[in-house]
Amino acid sequence: MNMVVQFQVVMLNHVHVPEALLATAMACSESLPCAVESVAVRVRHALSGGSSSEIQRIKSPALFFAFASLFSLALASPLAGRDASASAVDVATAFVTAYSNMDYPTLAALTTPDFTFQDAAYPNISGETARGMYRWFIHDKAKTKMIVTLHNVTASPTDPNVAIASFTDDYYFNGNHVLNNITSTMTVSNGLLALEQDSYSFSAWAEQALGPLVGPLAAPLDVTKTLIQMTAKIELDTFMLFNPE
Repeated sequence: MNMVVQFQVVMLNHVHVPEALLATAMACSESLPCAVESVAVRVRHALSGGSSSEIQRIKSPALFFAFASLFSLALASPLAGRDASASAVDVATAFVTAYSNMDYPTLAALTTPDFTFQDAAYPNISGETARGMYRWFIHDKAKTKMIVTLHNVTASPTDPNVAIASFTDDYYFNGNHVLNNITSTMTVSNGLLALEQDSYSFSAWAEQALGPLVGPLAAPLDVTKTLIQMTAKIELDTFMLFNPE
């Protein structure tokens, strides 16, 4: 009997999952978890509605069996299971923990494709640019001596999709020591971080980041924030240009 099965093929960066799964499975033939994790990432996008999809007819029983087996394993893996049931507090905690561990792959996997970040230096960046900011910070961790300390994460009293995280960034900015206490409002959609809004004292940050001589004088000025935003954008754009993902 000739089996003809219809199922969804998730598109991730314009790559059909069955082909990608087989390639991954072959490359990781000695390490099934590698293949499972790869599938889980794609399943996550399918479950969250984060990727476009199309219906593909597959006439090979062997191909369908291979895909179905990996698909089932992926659904059972922690990466996929976490998305279906994770609360906003769970996602926010996992995200900041990944940041504190300087673990970019995990951090990025916890964000929606159009993830948006907002703070004093970056008023509104999204998608690859927002993830690129974190990739830059983690890439430069040895130079900046970045240490991220998570203090607590609480649920919003008014919105179950929002969590409030409190953490501290401890690092060096152009040789000046900065200790920045941040309160982050994190909005979760379908188990992934969709919006991060960080608030902190910009004047306190500027006094530290710009040094003991310039900092106290420049921190109160509106033009200082404008210049910081312009510089931050140029430096992030430059990093992403020379360090493509």
